[in-house]
Amino acid sequence: MVTGKGLEHGVYYPLYSRIEVKAKIPYEFGTWMALWLRHCSGASTFEIDLQEFFVNEDRKDAMKEKGFYLHQTTHGMDYGAGMKNGKFNSSYNINDYGDRVREIDFDPGKDFHVYGAQIDPEPGDPMHLAVTFLLDGRVRSVFRTKDDRHKLNNSKYPYRYNALLAENFSKYGEDRVWDVAITGQVGGKAWKANTEILPSMYPYTGFGGTLYPELNPKYGGDINKVPNQFVTEVDWLRVFKRANTLLWIGSRPEYRKNQKISLDLAKEKFANINVGDQLVMDLEVCDPTKQASLDIFNKSGQSITTLKPEFTNKDAQVTFVVTEELSKKLRTEGCVLRGENIRLYTVCHSSKKDAIWTGFKELQWGETIIPAELFAHLVEGQKLEFVVRGATPGAKIFLRQNKKNPTDSKRPKFSFSVQYGNIINLDNEKDEKAYTLDLEPKVIEELKQNGLVVTGLGYFLRSVNIVGRPMTKVITSIDKVETTDQNDGAVYNVNGVKVRDANDKGKLAPGIYIINGKKVLVK
Repeated sequence: MVTGKGLEHGVYYPLYSRIEVKAKIPYEFGTWMALWLRHCSGASTFEIDLQEFFVNEDRKDAMKEKGFYLHQTTHGMDYGAGMKNGKFNSSYNINDYGDRVREIDFDPGKDFHVYGAQIDPEPGDPMHLAVTFLLDGRVRSVFRTKDDRHKLNNSKYPYRYNALLAENFSKYGEDRVWDVAITGQVGGKAWKANTEILPSMYPYTGFGGTLYPELNPKYGGDINKVPNQFVTEVDWLRVFKRANTLLWIGSRPEYRKNQKISLDLAKEKFANINVGDQLVMDLEVCDPTKQASLDIFNKSGQSITTLKPEFTNKDAQVTFVVTEELSKKLRTEGCVLRGENIRLYTVCHSSKKDAIWTGFKELQWGETIIPAELFAHLVEGQKLEFVVRGATPGAKIFLRQNKKNPTDSKRPKFSFSVQYGNIINLDNEKDEKAYTLDLEPKVIEELKQNGLVVTGLGYFLRSVNIVGRPMTKVITSIDKVETTDQNDGAVYNVNGVKVRDANDKGKLAPGIYIINGKKVLVK
């Protein structure tokens, strides 16, 4: 946000980042509330609107307490709009109308919601960018400067809207590009000049813009009945850098409708993929009354996934855990994604080093399976961490072993010593919250042998991870001594305290150490 000291003293955020604001915002006739990102060279260079409300324009009947519409919009310099003073002119509302104006199922003035945008370089082409619009963590739409709908018949400027990158307008550098504006306006002129608007002219056909609160029919034109303040409450503003790797971004199909989709991904995109990593795909179900599907195929049309994720119509992401077989096929052949009744927005590669599972999965007694291989290095003293959001009253996580029970239709529980150790009771919390679970030795062995099934009801699962340090044991005796001058592994003393990192080649003082699990005498 910019201070009164001048733009150069303002707070700016990186060009490529995810910026979110949690706010409760009035949705009232005659007001114009907005959260938006402004380029450091001015909004005429580029502007990203995280949220705008135009109640008069979007509601058919201002008396009805329903019909809420969210505007998420891009504006920016346009190679096709001519020049003025040596700079290309700007165009407004440059993303597709069906993407930028969408109905929402809540009153934004009643509760807090998170409005955001993720800005990324176009995969494989740093001279273009993509803006992913977000609402409560879900992708709502994607705007790309390298979109065929924005092409020009111009060899020098083949696309209209990437001038902010091509002309290098980031005068403070790539890490200081966006400021965040939080603005509010009451009242606004109509489009018909020199025309007085009266309450009797409701519903004001032909008059656009914000108009004025007293023109809301429930106030009858009496400004004294209008509330004396309209308040936007901001809980927080957060800025993130992308942790996973973006492999593809776009809108497939181009417009939001129920149809089959297909997307080819070349093998080069999977050069760094490893067993246990995940392919995480942002998407949206087009028709929630019908079944949706998504799977990974080879070029011959055969499915190449053996661990298929369950998919519900409320899922915001689908996660494929990469098995050894899938890893080999992706590296050597690439793949084809095929789906139906979905709109696909991104395909990302998430490393198991960051989390053993990430996604945005609704749990209503469905299952999320995490294979045993991901627990191979789990040891005593470590814990499982579950991050969830949107937990409803009575929401619970149920944990099961990933194997079938021959005497019971349910998967077997883990061998916790407490009666309900397999169950985590969740707080009634809309925001993301982490829960940790202590693991007993028997449970660790079961995870290593069988893997984990996460189920339960009333929440969305966002990630599962192994946290904490392994339990260290004090050495009280030495059965065997090996002699060496040096070792490349991490070094611990006999009390389990690390005294040298693995990459530290410094000389060890004489003494007894633990190196690579062995007792070593250094002379």
